[in-house]
Amino acid sequence: MTAIQATLDHGNLLLDSPLPKFAGRVPALIVISDEGQSTHGLPAQKLGDHSFDAEEEFEAIGLRDFFGDPVDEKINWDKYFSIKK
Repeated sequence: MTAIQATLDHGNLLLDSPLPKFAGRVPALIVISDEGQSTHGLPAQKLGDHSFDAEEEFEAIGLRDFFGDPVDEKINWDKYFSIKK
């Protein structure tokens, strides 16, 4: 694998250095840096010291309907995941 630095200028890829000589056709992967662009990550307020309760955690992983279910009530999750308090 070889990394090549370039600039994307209005849809045109401008190489900062010449390409190494490859024999034939090779696949390439282009990763575009989001530096200077607005990002779509988590809002800063979601990254605080807030601790979640079990219901919020189940909701976060898409299992909110399972929380409080009779099957859920019968499982000792701390023991299942070997959590030591």
